[in-house]
Amino acid sequence: MALSICPMPRTTYYFRAYATNATTTGYGEILNFSTTQPDTVPGSPTGVSAVAGNQQATVSFSAPASDGGSTILYYTASSSPGHIAGYGSGSPITVTGLTNEVAYTFTVTATNAIGTSTPSTASNEVTPNTTDPPTVTTSATVDPIGQLSATLNGDITATGGQNATQHGFAYGTSATLVTVIATTTGGAFSGTGAFTSSSARSISSLSCGTTYYYRAYASNDYGTGYGTIQNFETLACAESVPTVIVLAYDTVTQTSANLLTFT
Repeated sequence: MALSICPMPRTTYYFRAYATNATTTGYGEILNFSTTQPDTVPGSPTGVSAVAGNQQATVSFSAPASDGGSTILYYTASSSPGHIAGYGSGSPITVTGLTNEVAYTFTVTATNAIGTSTPSTASNEVTPNTTDPPTVTTSATVDPIGQLSATLNGDITATGGQNATQHGFAYGTSATLVTVIATTTGGAFSGTGAFTSSSARSISSLSCGTTYYYRAYASNDYGTGYGTIQNFETLACAESVPTVIVLAYDTVTQTSANLLTFT
């Protein structure tokens, strides 16, 4: 006698035969069997996140809950836009060949011997860029120069992949600027070009007839770039003019007088 059942896949079942007559019931030994399930493609990876680098991104993720009954052979991280892919046996995967200053998201798939899973939910959006501080030039032109003040010039020639968050000049009387009198702050600067902010360029409370050293700087999240050290001399101090005070006079004639003075 055969009995058909509809068992659950990948489950172990125990069974035994029996027979009953008018007096008793007899049982056979307990046996068991395990059902199988045809292998399928894996589930989708989860928890996908990305971190940008220079022309690349690092994509992290968690393995799917199911491998489909077949060992996962590799994972694929794919960009949007561009469908630029990176491959690996696990997390994380580095996707290279991206374009700096372009925003990307990433999905991840898992592949076993049966096939490839559906893509994961997209990652956060990241924008690859270079990881350098700005490149800065210090101009030797200082104009105007006064006895107590001066206006400095400089420019950012390359952003390093990110706009400057601060820019200005450091200045002092040390030729190496090991110590500085002050540092000006012009704030954020978009792109490249000459410094225009008066708060970055103008310095005051200087001493007349004195040599000052200065250099431009600009900072972003990756560091601070400096220009070369330049110098200028403030205008010479003005000569003092004596003040003459007439205190009194005596011996006055029609054509002369004797004055008592104090300088």
